[in-house]
Amino acid sequence: MLPNEKQSIPISQIQHKESASLLLGCGSCHLKTSCGGLQLDGSVVHCLDFCSCEDPNSCDVVCSHAPQRFVRRLNEVEGFGLDGIELKPAVAWPRLPVWLPIIEKPMLGLNMALIQFGVLPINAACKRTADGLVALTASELNQKFGGTPAGGWVLTGVDQDYRIEQIWRLGKAGRERLFAGLKASGIVAATSPNFSLIADVPRSDNLHARKRIGIVWSEMNRAGLPTALHVNARNQADFDFYAELIKGTGCRTISFEFATGAGASEAMDRYLSRLARMGADIAWPLSIFVRGGVHRYETLHRIFETVTQLDTNAHMKARKRQTLVPATGDRRHRWITDPSIALMPVGEIFQLTMEQCRQVDRLARQSPKLSSSPRISRLRVAKVDLSANDESPQLRLAF
Repeated sequence: MLPNEKQSIPISQIQHKESASLLLGCGSCHLKTSCGGLQLDGSVVHCLDFCSCEDPNSCDVVCSHAPQRFVRRLNEVEGFGLDGIELKPAVAWPRLPVWLPIIEKPMLGLNMALIQFGVLPINAACKRTADGLVALTASELNQKFGGTPAGGWVLTGVDQDYRIEQIWRLGKAGRERLFAGLKASGIVAATSPNFSLIADVPRSDNLHARKRIGIVWSEMNRAGLPTALHVNARNQADFDFYAELIKGTGCRTISFEFATGAGASEAMDRYLSRLARMGADIAWPLSIFVRGGVHRYETLHRIFETVTQLDTNAHMKARKRQTLVPATGDRRHRWITDPSIALMPVGEIFQLTMEQCRQVDRLARQSPKLSSSPRISRLRVAKVDLSANDESPQLRLAF
């Protein structure tokens, strides 16, 4: 950024946009081949301008302003390319429903036998020991959650940073033990951890996180866990990195989160376009696990063979003692606090909100536009308009 310019920058000005100019500092940067360069609005000149720590040696960001730490962190991932990632053929993916509920914590009164598949954050399937995270056994999982879903547990790698970083800090040997333990406990599938690509840090930190996503996905795959590659990306070069990993392993399932930085309408358009270009670069159809993005099912179904929603709403609404009120007349559906269920065990409420959220998802997939939309051709993807200007209004729910 310009000299003496220390004020905070709006998030819209630090998101990569193809319509913006390439940063001046990208032209001679030694990382441009791996990074691809950043195109940002605003007055940023070089991504190192985002380094604002008073003492670089006390910061944990992967940044060349702290050269010793930078070299150490670069060496631990063997560079920012695919070197060091085992390109072993991806484990075959099991057959799963297109809507899966996330169960973040145990819930009193929840009858697990009524749930086909349940989704847990990876850390929820682990316990902390003196040696770090260790996988819970099948018996311990059953005891912790009061049962096991009829089809088994699926794990999601999307979680808060401090929990995800615990997995990386185990080291290679520790992660191998963890993933072997999760496989032995009966986990049927997973998505890889979403190490964060933060927007207001030097780009080298993004490249380190991107490489770690690839490394840990490879380790989970090697352990025999069917694992979706989590795509956490800022620009097309990031998507190209994942595309090369996919092509080298035959991976057929990815995951993506629309619930945070990619969830705003304008940002979602950009990410959908990049996902379409990435899919166009793969010789086989991909499936995707998403969090959020329900109102873009039409486009997602044109890009991907199957779209599976990992739903967080059912759990959240149950804990808030809320139920769904269907749309009537000109009024959209809404969630309200329901006094009649205030004293019910949260697990029983969850069984209600789970069915309501499943119905919301089912109706979204029954949109006439979705059923009549052709798949995006890999040869014509650059010409497809992925804008949301003609997005249909919110679906009205009738039960």
